[in-house]
Amino acid sequence: MGRPLRFQEFERILKRYRISIEQGSKATHYKLAKIIRGEKRVYTIAVHRQEVLDCYIRKVRRIFELLPEHGVSDGKFFG
Repeated sequence: MGRPLRFQEFERILKRYRISIEQGSKATHYKLAKIIRGEKRVYTIAVHRQEVLDCYIRKVRRIFELLPEHGVSDGKFFG
């Protein structure tokens, strides 16, 4: 299990991979989206105390193909 990230840091990482971020239906929710191979992928995360929990980070990496098997190492993703 990893550790939570500050939302600003997570947002910086997502922008680097061209994942769009929009305010969700609640103040604590954000909708992430990106088109991959012609398919629009959307995922919603919750942010509490300006932190993104590790469970959301892992799911975002899987949905948007940002895992080592897709050529994005942990160091490259968090770096």
